Amino acid sequence: MSIAAIMALILQLLPTIVKLVTVAEQAFSDQPKSGAIKAAMVNGALQAIVEGGQAVATGGAKATWTEIAPAIQGAVKIVADVSFKPDLFAQEPPE
Repeated sequence: MSIAAIMALILQLLPTIVKLVTVAEQAFSDQPKSGAIKAAMVNGALQAIVEGGQAVATGGAKATWTEIAPAIQGAVKIVADVSFKPDLFAQEPPE
């Protein structure tokens, strides 16, 4: 799968990623240091969504989770960082 196709898939999944990250944050809000559990929850749900789509996809639309997982996991991290670290952009940039 080309990088352009992977990026297009991530853009299609972005609203779902945002919702899943929000649900994970709410589900584990009372558990400190639960980032790994939240990430596993979100990535597991995304894997199920992608693999479900693969079951009905044909030709060039079909991708493997192992091909696209690193890019999707990177997108999940970015969404989580931006959404749940409000001071992320308030800090002075390093010199």
